[in-house]
Amino acid sequence: MVKTSVKEIDILFLLSVLSLVSISIVMVYSSSAFYALEITKLKSTAFFLKRQLVPIFLGIGIFMIVSLTKYTIWKHFAKFFLILGFCMLIFVLIWGVEINGARRWIIVMGRSFMPVDFARLFLFVYLASALSSKKLNKEDFAQGFLPLFGIILAYVLLILLQPNFSSALSILLVSGLLLFVGGVKTRHLAVCLVVLLLCIPILVKVLHFQYVVRRIDMFVSFLQGNPPYQIQQSLIGIGSGGFFGLGLGAGKEKLLFLPMSYSDFIFSIIAEELGFLRASFILGLFLLLFVLGIKISKNAKDDFGRLLAFALTVNIFVNVLLHVGIVLGVLPTSGLPLPLVSFGGSSLLGNFIAVGILLNISLNSRKESHESYYSSGWNRGTSFPWNRHRS
Repeated sequence: MVKTSVKEIDILFLLSVLSLVSISIVMVYSSSAFYALEITKLKSTAFFLKRQLVPIFLGIGIFMIVSLTKYTIWKHFAKFFLILGFCMLIFVLIWGVEINGARRWIIVMGRSFMPVDFARLFLFVYLASALSSKKLNKEDFAQGFLPLFGIILAYVLLILLQPNFSSALSILLVSGLLLFVGGVKTRHLAVCLVVLLLCIPILVKVLHFQYVVRRIDMFVSFLQGNPPYQIQQSLIGIGSGGFFGLGLGAGKEKLLFLPMSYSDFIFSIIAEELGFLRASFILGLFLLLFVLGIKISKNAKDDFGRLLAFALTVNIFVNVLLHVGIVLGVLPTSGLPLPLVSFGGSSLLGNFIAVGILLNISLNSRKESHESYYSSGWNRGTSFPWNRHRS
């Protein structure tokens, strides 16, 4: 097996992040230039690019600060961040801006941002802190597992009320995986999963999640051979790109045929203009980021670092899979940006914080002192399930 040093991980990790951000600058401009001309009345093609550059430069600054701040400070303020996340999600439901029937945004200094992009990080910090605490009896259903699962459900419910189905789904998936690798009993997770599945029809009926119902109806229609307009245009763009693409800037779907081509459907424009080959390379960058993130998790100094690195890494990768699944029509249509690439300030800033924490965990790792520790697998506290007995 090839050994990867901490230093090599840091360099590869940085290059992966910077490469994806560079792709974001190019593709946001390419996918939004025509629409920018329309909303600025032919004055500028760079309207969206300029708005994207602000969070990119701000995010790089935040990334540098976070990467140089010892990650254990997040554990000390885990409860504060959890409460802050709850407050943000409640605030947006009461005072948030409603766009297209969804109340997901808050306006700050003339710019909108989505609290969920930060609230999800705060939740993962708290879960990693709780699961790494020796005070928590993870074997006990009522005292250990149930309180954590209740917190996750409360977060998910607040996000569904916006409504934001894709974010709720991704948070539920990542949180479930974090509980799993964090040492809770498999049967506890299985029981709650069954209960959740049984409660979905009741929640839809009682809480009037018509938004979710419409999305699911559109997806079922697609499976029956009648794709909704966005998916139809997305697939046309991907198909027309072929293996090598139409060329950067030469795509047709961004000419107001495909709504939200610069954010929710940016991967479709990438495939159309750059082709299957280069689109696969971009997905390869995300895969590299995932592999390096898991290595960072494995090499972390303590249980909190291992769990937090795992959650942040899986969160990025799950959102990539969901975004690609949506643009391919495999999943119901829902607004979900491609991490580090799509237009969107709060998504970018949230991901910059995440990769900054990951880099700091890597910087604080001392692989040499842990080689003997990991030679026989993970420890019981945060081991992956295939290396330990579960019940």
